[in-house]
Amino acid sequence: MTASPVVAILPAPQLSSNNFNRFFIAPYRASSIIGLNSSKRPPAEFFGQNSFSKTREHHKISPAKVYARRAEEQRVIEEEAPQMLETFPSFEITPGLAHPLGVSEIESGINFAIFSQHASAVTLCVILPKSDGMIELALDPQKNRTVNIWHICIKELPRGDVLYGYRIDGPQSWHEGHRFDNSIVLIDPYAKLIEGRRAFGDVSNKICRFFGTYDFNTLPFDWGESYKLPNIPEKDLVIYEMNVRAFTADESSGLDPDQRGSYLGVIEKIPHLLELGVNAVELMPVFEFDELEFQRRPNPRDHMINTWGYSTINFFAPMSRYASCAGGPVSASREFKQMVKALHDAGIEVILDVVYNHTNEADDKNPYTTSFRGIDNKVYYMVDLNNNGQLLNFSGCGNTFNCNHPVVMELILESLRHWVAEYHVDGFRFDLASVLCRGTDGTPINAPPLVKAIAKDSVLSRCKIIAEPWDCGGLYLVGKFPNWDRWAEWNGKYRDDIRRFIKHFQTKHLSRLKYFLGIEVAQSSSGIVISQRKYALDILEETGMMGCRPIDSPMDPKLLPGQGEPLRDPTRYRRLVGKLNYLTVTRPGISFPVSVVSQFMDSPCDSHWDAVVRILRYIKSAPGKGLLLEDQGHVQIVGYTDADWAGSPFDRRSTSGYCVLVGGHLVSWKSKKQNVVARSSAEAEYRAMAMATSELVWVKQLFKELKFGETSKMELVCDNQAALHISSNPVFHERTKHIEIDCHFVREKILSGDNVTKFVKSNDQLADIFTKSLTGSRISYMCNKLGTYDVYAPA
Repeated sequence: MTASPVVAILPAPQLSSNNFNRFFIAPYRASSIIGLNSSKRPPAEFFGQNSFSKTREHHKISPAKVYARRAEEQRVIEEEAPQMLETFPSFEITPGLAHPLGVSEIESGINFAIFSQHASAVTLCVILPKSDGMIELALDPQKNRTVNIWHICIKELPRGDVLYGYRIDGPQSWHEGHRFDNSIVLIDPYAKLIEGRRAFGDVSNKICRFFGTYDFNTLPFDWGESYKLPNIPEKDLVIYEMNVRAFTADESSGLDPDQRGSYLGVIEKIPHLLELGVNAVELMPVFEFDELEFQRRPNPRDHMINTWGYSTINFFAPMSRYASCAGGPVSASREFKQMVKALHDAGIEVILDVVYNHTNEADDKNPYTTSFRGIDNKVYYMVDLNNNGQLLNFSGCGNTFNCNHPVVMELILESLRHWVAEYHVDGFRFDLASVLCRGTDGTPINAPPLVKAIAKDSVLSRCKIIAEPWDCGGLYLVGKFPNWDRWAEWNGKYRDDIRRFIKHFQTKHLSRLKYFLGIEVAQSSSGIVISQRKYALDILEETGMMGCRPIDSPMDPKLLPGQGEPLRDPTRYRRLVGKLNYLTVTRPGISFPVSVVSQFMDSPCDSHWDAVVRILRYIKSAPGKGLLLEDQGHVQIVGYTDADWAGSPFDRRSTSGYCVLVGGHLVSWKSKKQNVVARSSAEAEYRAMAMATSELVWVKQLFKELKFGETSKMELVCDNQAALHISSNPVFHERTKHIEIDCHFVREKILSGDNVTKFVKSNDQLADIFTKSLTGSRISYMCNKLGTYDVYAPA
């Protein structure tokens, strides 16, 4: 086996002009090649811990170790023939700065800084471009340490394509929570880019090592002059949860193989997202993770690939294998920004599913040490010092990130700020967020510092922050997650109910719809009839009304609160009225009487029960009555509006009613008592017009989003001349200032050309059925006009 190029670190003399050491890098002859995980170390004096002469001559080089980039999980030591590195540049090295953490470009060079409170020795490992040799620089605790931060600066180091990591040594006291192992090269927690295998799921490189890297060569990303953030209100979000790779990885995506499963692949599918009506995507974890972590050792899951990504290696770097064409970390960073920009240009926000409750480093039984565990396990993870320093596991994944430790909290905040400032993401959904509400010993705390800091942070102030408020330790905080008026919650109970609902009602045969949620659908070439016959018969059966005598009118004489004796069991009344409310979905003829009996839910009396019984007797006359929908060759939107002025005998408030027809078919209707007393019939009618106008606008917007034909001007039909004059004549507006300003919404829509008003005689006012009690013949006439149909009636 040919030895890799190797280099050594030589101490240079100390200068009197300043108070720091300088080192120079020079070639040397290797005596052996040692595996990445070797525990053998060169003499301490080789790394500059001896006294220096005061000359600037290079010292002679003694043999030293070099660490080849071997893809082996086990610790292997191989003897190799010595080989001289022919040429290598010299770099000047200074102690550098303690801040910022991570890699930064400063005036004197490339600065490296890492936190480790309990480390006794830190070595920076660097691999230069086009070289497999690893340069190791031991940091002097006296010169390169400020409190708990270790730092060093290398002048004239390349501004990109450099790989780096750290070897860190410290106490071996397992029972105190320490897990130091200086044989492992560790990833910088603040690395902005991570280099590893290039192709997703490449099993030929499954025992790959990951290194931090940086890029100071690329110009800042151009977001464009016209670029702007969507800034969609939280209440209006329609969120589509997706995995970046799985979304387009299959050939059925129709994308070029090099783009499948990539950030650029998402861009190609933006039209599909828009067709779905989506205005926000929640990306499942896009922080760097090792998709082949299960295959590093024999285990029951060693045939699996981690597709979802809930196993974070680093909190700053975008997943490099989501780059197109196996482009690597720099391409991944650029393409992630391109994806965000394209989504924003389409009006779609980007929310990240983030995992700050644990990392990929697993448990003490089968650890996968890549970073935090080897840097300072006692700081970055919750440990049980009363149980031999074992890792606490509230995540279900073997370890729990120590989120409310000041150092870890600042790491998380800096990570979130980085994704907002650098990548312009719009929000975060925190996986197992209850972990964020635990103290450093794992006990729940009422006012967790991290949760508060996120809520109050100025950089994050524009972002959506969403908690999944539970963890695997039983801390269930749905409805009581500490939020500081900023945090939203995912509701686990609601989610589970919806899942059970979908699972129970899943369609097994994709044939024509016949029955769903109590609604029966009869289809033919003539049209569709929807009814609730079975649901209506079930109500009659439950109430013992199957044998009752039917009547032709559902409405009782006018009712007043407190008429008769209070019911002994008001729950039965409330439950029955609730069922009748659902029956109005296909029975517009009972909307008004049901709305009336609904007003007495608080304290129902026996007279109110009699009114409900009358409705049941009306239903018994035609339990199969429903709505007929047929193609009439147009999609004209027409709204009928009416009001029963001072119709309530109890408080003299009016009742508004409207119905909306599209293409001659009833699609929306409502009967509702007005909130205030109207001083004239015109005022009552005008308020009803405002309510109907709002519904017309909503229906038109819905049809526009569904791309359901072209809708012309909408007609608003009313039987009150005074109300029509108010809507079209500004002089009348001056005489009706007692009508609230929101009622003038009607006139605005008329002036804009969206609506036109039309007068209709009271006999032809279809909305009458939603505002007052009518005779049997009148109800039958109105229902026929509204398109009701009994498919079960004898021919």
